[in-house]
Amino acid sequence: MCDQCREELKTILRPMQVDIPVKDYFELFKVYALTSGLRLDSELAKTRFVVSLSPENRRELEFFNRLPSISDIVAYLSAVEDFKRIVLDAGTH
Repeated sequence: MCDQCREELKTILRPMQVDIPVKDYFELFKVYALTSGLRLDSELAKTRFVVSLSPENRRELEFFNRLPSISDIVAYLSAVEDFKRIVLDAGTH
C-alpha cells in the first residue's frame, strides 16, 4: 500500500448512528473498522462504536457495569428497538 493511501485511510471518519437502526449502523461500523485496521474485538473498537451510537442508545447502555462485546451490544439494542417499535405500533392501532 502506498504512503498516500495509508494517510487517506487515517482520515476515514467513523460513522455515527444518528437515526438509523443499530443493525444498519453496525454494518457501516464494520466497514469503517476494516478500512481503518481496527479489530472489532478490541476495547478501542468497542469504545468508538459506543460513543458513535445515538444518544438514546448510549443511555440504554448506562446501566451495564461492564460493556459486553459489540455483537452483544447490537443484539441488545436491536431487541430494545424492536420492542419500542412494536409498542409504538400497538399504540397506533
